[in-house]
This record gives sequence, C-alpha cells and structure tokens, in this order.
Amino acid sequence: MFSLATQAIRKITNSEYKKYVKSVERRNKRLKDDEKLEILREEDFLQQRPESKPVIVLNQFARRADVRSNDFVYPLLAEWASGLVQNNIAHVIILTADIGSVQLLNDALPNQVFKDISLSDASMTSSKQYVCDALKIKDTGPLDACLKPLGGRMLDLQSFIRRLKSGESPEQAVHEMITQAAELITTFFLSSHHKFGAGDSTWNAAQVWLIMKLLTQCETINFLELVKSPLFKANKETIETLTTLEKYDLISLQRDKGVLSKISTGRPLFKAAFENIIGDRRIWQLYETDYITALIGVEVTKIQKMEDELEKIYKIGKVDGRIEYLSKKIEASSAKIVEYEKKAAEVAADSQSKNTSFLGIKF
Repeated sequence: MFSLATQAIRKITNSEYKKYVKSVERRNKRLKDDEKLEILREEDFLQQRPESKPVIVLNQFARRADVRSNDFVYPLLAEWASGLVQNNIAHVIILTADIGSVQLLNDALPNQVFKDISLSDASMTSSKQYVCDALKIKDTGPLDACLKPLGGRMLDLQSFIRRLKSGESPEQAVHEMITQAAELITTFFLSSHHKFGAGDSTWNAAQVWLIMKLLTQCETINFLELVKSPLFKANKETIETLTTLEKYDLISLQRDKGVLSKISTGRPLFKAAFENIIGDRRIWQLYETDYITALIGVEVTKIQKMEDELEKIYKIGKVDGRIEYLSKKIEASSAKIVEYEKKAAEVAADSQSKNTSFLGIKF
C-alpha cells in the first residue's frame, strides 16, 4: 500500500518537473547559446520550487491504536512520512490529538526540527458566544460563573450544553462535571492500580498530588522550581513522566526554545477538580499523608545508600573527609525525616491549617 502511494506521489512530482523542463526548453529555443538557461536537476527543482510538491495530510495520527494488535500501523506511517520528506517528494502535515505521538515522529526523523502549531482552548469571549448560539440566548450573564471552570475546552462546553438541554440547571450541570473530573483524577492519576499504556513512563500518586497542589495556587509551575522537590529530579525520567501526564491531559507543558520551562493544567475543568479534591478534608488528609510518606521514603533510601557506602569506607580506612561528609548528609536526612513525621502527625490529627508553608511551598 505504501509503495503504491509513494509511486503515485512520485508521478505527481515527475509531472511537475517535466512541465518545468519543457518550459525551459521552449524558452531556450528563442535564446542564443550563451544566453540559454540551465535545466535544474529534479531534486534541485523540487528544493527551489516547494510549491510543486504535493501536500500529504495524515489525520487522527496517534501513538497507539484503539486495538492493541493494530499498534504497528502508526510507526509504519511515521516511517513512510519520513521517507517522503527525506526524499524531498512531498510536504507532510500530521494532525493529532495525542501529544505522545510526537515521539514516533522524533524516532522516524531524529535530526528534523518539526514545525508545529498547537490549537489551544478558545477564549472566554468565544466560549460565551458559542454557548449563546447553541442555546439560542442573547446573553450568558447568568451562566458566566458556571462557564468559568469549563474555560474554552470545546468538548466540555458541548457536554455542558447537552446537560442544560436535558433539564439540568447550570449550577447542577457544572457541579456534576467537576465531580466526574475529580473522580477520574482520583481513580486514574492518584490510584496505585492504574494501568500504564505501552511506552508510558510511570508516575506515583505523591508526584501528582504535589503538582495538583501547586496548580491550585498558581496558573503555571516553573519547571526549575518543581525539580527542587525530592520527588522530582532534573533528568530524562522526570521529563518522560511529565510528558506521559501531558498525554493524558492532566497537565500541559510549555517549552522555550525546545527546553521545558513551565507546567500548567492540561484541561480547564481539571483545575476546578483539583480544588474540589483538595477542598475535601478527608481526601486531602489521605493523599497528604501519602505524600509525606513518599518524602520520608526518599530520605530513608538516601540514608541506606550512605550507610552502605560508610560500611565499605570503614574497611578501606584513611578517608576521614568522606566519612565526615556522609555523616553530615545522614544527619541532614534524619532531621528531614523528623520534620516529615511531625507533619504527618499533625495531618493525622487534623489540627494543621491548610494555609501553611511546607518545603517552601505555600498551600
């Protein structure tokens, strides 16, 4: 199938090149020998006349198929598309709603810088106009408070409109949507039993919980601030974890010159869902305890590694400087564990106000 498609595309480019050759030959007949134009080679012609190449559009491209047995299709499409570009016989436009599918393209064309256009959510003005048109009303004034959590995400606006048409009040409709979004987050992103897709990087509930808390306080998180947390490191693993969370629409990653710089909520409704979850004292207590336990686990792991190194050093001897260094690091980690355990006790007793600062992060 791909070979036949490639042959058809080549036929188009060859046709354009032949037209060009004939045009130059006709013109050269009227010129003197020293004035005749040089006929470009086909590859040079296509390079200088990009409008002569056909445009191939791959719609609904994804990283994986709905049926796992069909997953092989998209890597093959990526390879085929890369062949068209590398052979300079076509322009390729790929439309996708799957952020993770970009990795397939990077694998197929590792040295190619892609020109991408991201479609963001509509503005509130456009969202209000859309709702007015759908409900055939002149003003969304009474609905403004309900539309704010939905932002400009078309699917959520359509769901909101369907609920209103089915008889729900605006307040009831948006409340149900926020509740459903909160349930999705707790059962998938905050659950230890979620199933990862093929090629997905894992995350843990404590990481998601920290991101949620930060995004309820501000519109964006600075990546360099996030990696100051013991739960994240400035390495490839963290980037892959955040990319997976972006693929599932929990967050959106913003890059500056190709480098990850900021993190924002992936879906406007999720911000309201974050606030709904964290505002539930019982749920907050559950996941805050899990978060603190994860921090304790990080320090315990550090101490164990340093103790193992100390044991090896004692056998060698004459490395007092290293022993002193490790001893101070163990003391620092032990002090953090004491702080975390104190915080966990306060959370368990439910006596700590939520408006506190912990690890330099205000909640």
